Amino acid sequence: MPQIYIPLSSRNPRNLVLLELQGTLEGSGDDSSNTSFAGEALGTIRFSDTPTDSTPELIIGHHRLHGKLVTCAKPFAVLQKSSTADVSLSTEWHVLGIVRHRYLFKSRPHNVI
Repeated sequence: MPQIYIPLSSRNPRNLVLLELQGTLEGSGDDSSNTSFAGEALGTIRFSDTPTDSTPELIIGHHRLHGKLVTCAKPFAVLQKSSTADVSLSTEWHVLGIVRHRYLFKSRPHNVI
């Protein structure tokens, strides 16, 4: 597998966290097979208030999911592709952030009453 060196920009990239959900999300529209969540608020995430435990809790609609913070085996970069309209048609990649941790929500959701 070829490796491509991508230099970091002069400004520091942000540290990002990945949210990993098990299962599928379905919309409530008429055609739920073509529902897009782009630009929509998915839910609310909050953390326990105890100083020794920072367990994340994700609330989506009437469902509550409990998760945990997991360190990624290999950190990865979030890149943005930008091409120039020059004669050379070169492509540049900009590093938007580095993902080192993820919040894993793998348990079944509980109903919020």
